[in-house]
Amino acid sequence: MISTLTSLTRYVGRLFTHLRESLGGDHDDSTDASSASDSGPTAPPAEPEPTTPATPPTPGEGTLLADGRGDETLSRSELAGVTGLRPDRYVQQLLAEHGGRLRQREVSELTRLSASTTSRLLSEMEDDDQVTRVSVGREKIVCLPSAAPEISAGPPTDQVA
Repeated sequence: MISTLTSLTRYVGRLFTHLRESLGGDHDDSTDASSASDSGPTAPPAEPEPTTPATPPTPGEGTLLADGRGDETLSRSELAGVTGLRPDRYVQQLLAEHGGRLRQREVSELTRLSASTTSRLLSEMEDDDQVTRVSVGREKIVCLPSAAPEISAGPPTDQVA
């Protein structure tokens, strides 16, 4: 029984050592397989788990939400790293692919930027005349300048009563 327990302990130690090595972790010489004098069962070489390469989605594809990372939000620099585009250019491309208009909440969801980061980004873009935001009830619609609705400031002035 003690012999079986010792063999099992060494086997598990070698298995963990192999896993650490395959994952690039530090190696602990105390559990090194070469120092084991037991000729008990040996662990089969662990196959590394297949990983899918972190390929960024095609810019504007709107696939950021479906990449398996759940509700995690990104920073602007992370968004740029994932898409290969500056955040303002990516938003413009998203808008172009959605007929020139999206709800601000949808922009936030598609880019995975937080609501406040999205609002600041869109304010900067609005200041640079890259987009226009229109309030509709409690929502804001983000539009490319070419898709912005014509909004009059008051009643028509060509009719006199």
